[in-house]
Amino acid sequence: MTEDLRGKWESACDRLSNLGFDNLTEVEQLWISVRGLIDSVQNGGISSYFYNSFADHLTECQRGLEILGISEVKVQLERACSLFSDGVPATGEARNQVIGAWGEDAEATLDDVDVQLDKLLPQLEIKLDAYILNS
Repeated sequence: MTEDLRGKWESACDRLSNLGFDNLTEVEQLWISVRGLIDSVQNGGISSYFYNSFADHLTECQRGLEILGISEVKVQLERACSLFSDGVPATGEARNQVIGAWGEDAEATLDDVDVQLDKLLPQLEIKLDAYILNS
């Protein structure tokens, strides 16, 4: 991350801590929600995205992927979302209850999504950084 991006990132994180997600700018919401997806996948796979609070902002993440023009990542995210038969629950506690009941088929899908995302995340990071620098 460049110094310019690092400063913007620290500012966005401070605003998130002090004001909450809903009071961030649209660009900051996009950045934090997409960066949350990237960090989750890199640090534990797509399932960790849903285990943690990043998926609380799933809609913003999906919209961010559309804005960035990264449809392949969105397709993989939607594959994982489809494992929630009644839609992705809004809270981590509810998501974790559903995840706890998944079987081997779900695990196989998650593993494949992780493999696909590992190939796609470098391009997503480049596009995300460029978007933030130009916003």
